[in-house]
Amino acid sequence: MPAYTIKELAENCGGRLHGHSPQAVVKYLATETSEVFSPRETLFFVLPEAKYCCGNLLARLYEKGVVNFVVSDLPPGIKKLPEVNFLISKDPREMLYKVAAFHRSRLSCQIACITGNAGVEVLKEWIFQLLHPRKKIVKGHPINNLENIPLFFREIDESAGLGLLEVSVAKPGEIKYLEKVIKPQIGVLTTTHLMHGENFSSAGEKIKEHLLLFKDCKVLIYCSDNELIDKAVKESGFSRTFCWAAGKSADIRVISTEKLEKETVIEFLYRDKNLKVAIPFIDEISVENALHAAAFACYTDEWQVLESGRMQWLRPVFGERRQESHVTRLEVNFPKMLENVNYFRRNLDPGTRVMAVVKAFSYGTGLIETAAFLQHHGADYLAVAFTDEGVALRKAGIDLPIMVFNPDPASYPLITGYSLEPELYSFRGMRLFNEFISEKGLDKYPVHIKLETGMNRLGFLPAEIDRLIEECIRSKRLKIKSVLSHLAVAEDPRHDEFTREQAEKFIFLTRKLEKGLGCSFMRHILNSAGIERFPEYQFQMVRLGIGMYGITSLNNVSLANVCSFKSVISQIKRVGPGESVGYGRKGRINDFTDIAVVPVGYADGLRRKLGNGRWTMLVKGHNAPVIGNVCMDMCMIDVSGIGAIEGDEVIIFGESNTISNMASALGTIPYEVLTSVSSRVRRVYLHK
Repeated sequence: MPAYTIKELAENCGGRLHGHSPQAVVKYLATETSEVFSPRETLFFVLPEAKYCCGNLLARLYEKGVVNFVVSDLPPGIKKLPEVNFLISKDPREMLYKVAAFHRSRLSCQIACITGNAGVEVLKEWIFQLLHPRKKIVKGHPINNLENIPLFFREIDESAGLGLLEVSVAKPGEIKYLEKVIKPQIGVLTTTHLMHGENFSSAGEKIKEHLLLFKDCKVLIYCSDNELIDKAVKESGFSRTFCWAAGKSADIRVISTEKLEKETVIEFLYRDKNLKVAIPFIDEISVENALHAAAFACYTDEWQVLESGRMQWLRPVFGERRQESHVTRLEVNFPKMLENVNYFRRNLDPGTRVMAVVKAFSYGTGLIETAAFLQHHGADYLAVAFTDEGVALRKAGIDLPIMVFNPDPASYPLITGYSLEPELYSFRGMRLFNEFISEKGLDKYPVHIKLETGMNRLGFLPAEIDRLIEECIRSKRLKIKSVLSHLAVAEDPRHDEFTREQAEKFIFLTRKLEKGLGCSFMRHILNSAGIERFPEYQFQMVRLGIGMYGITSLNNVSLANVCSFKSVISQIKRVGPGESVGYGRKGRINDFTDIAVVPVGYADGLRRKLGNGRWTMLVKGHNAPVIGNVCMDMCMIDVSGIGAIEGDEVIIFGESNTISNMASALGTIPYEVLTSVSSRVRRVYLHK
């Protein structure tokens, strides 16, 4: 974003400026502390959900160097913050939109916006893959909405050739805010139906909401074969459209789509050109998105990229944590995960609920994707460790009840703002949360009470149960949704007596609590191992975590492998006797050896301890031991006699060389192995 003075923003966007440095320069906008990387030039918006901890937040940011703030009112103690400018607005979020709209009005580059339901993020990425680097494209973040559309525009300046983003529409009325900021010149509407459309009375109503975003567009790109969309577009009076269709006359006329084993060949007419393209996908949504991308290229006069065969190289699009340039990947097989979930369900009574634990990025597999899959397949509850994980799920459209294991008091505004349910495990936490919801005028807010039964981690002690009853009665605004505890060693038969003592103590304490409060609540203590080994203590709900990923506590049970850590061979070289491999010359060669370099290292989650033959990868079904020390971004393996070539797939762990095997080699547990896979490793989700 180009530089603006704080005075210039106040004059053009409204608000009252309070401070002594009206010429202070603003180049960056931020709503979270993690977004601040140039403090003196950042304008920080204190949004309503952060107001509860505003004083501490401002102090932390001031220490960090931030001196320009948008607030709803002046905070106390401002004299202690010299050089600070406050732009005072009744609604800081609305001010964020106004600042973004002001900046948008100064931009000359084209803005293209995609909305609909069918693969909008995929389409955005494919347009980028086709047209970059022919022109500089600034992409929006995955699934833009009310929260981050304004922040998209802070990344655009006059050097950009195209701003490209997708927008989600969750409920009626949202577009009126977004349209003022985005004002796209090019609109793309994908197939729209009632998926995630529970807030709309019909598909037609949802389409009309989408079309409001494009009311001032120079062109709208869509498939006119979709009669519902075509009718809505024509009724809305769009003067300029660019359509593709197979069943009628259109700007791009699809002649044929031929699905082969691993690709689809599409032939179409554009003007007087007969174009044929191949895409490495065969599903219907990918074919539709490819045609939308082709239409976009044709409309923007970049149709030559279609003749060059670039569509053949379209890559899959993964979750928000993808790293497109890194070939190493973690494959997550959702059908296998469902097999495992159903295995645990068979141990339960029909009425017992399942709380799926998706903390720690869903054990490394991808928070949103895994949670969405579990929601679709009937999980009753989700559990996360921290509030920001729950917020991310809500923003992604997850509507299951979500319990937060360890909520920080500073996050209480987000807890209530996003309908999350906190676990309360101390009298301090109970008092602070009760005070907060009293201040907000909330009543009967759902909470979960944690009891200590032997884990000696978080939870109310047995000796505190009488006081806990008194505090719960006094805290009339809290509604106890469930009471829980945590088993320390359910997987180990040597400690079964201790596990049963924990469960019986839990029964005694919850009965006493239930009697003292005069109300009932759900109870849950079983984890994955507990479900397998102690189903008699399932109560009303269980918590399923590591078991979903194929880790079992029973030697006679084989669960499905869900996660496979894979890469490819970058280079192969023959090394002779007496030579060494890698840092420290730890890999010593005694005979002529074929060494393959694999782009995976300890920065990706392949622990350094696995070097020097302590771990074996699979290449073409053959064992290939690691030679020498594991490097930060790569390692070397022995592929002698395998017949491997550069580009061959390497399985770091998977069906045969399992996560549990790697954990044993490291002297740790599968949890650590799985959650250690770095966020830079792209996640690939298998649905078949």
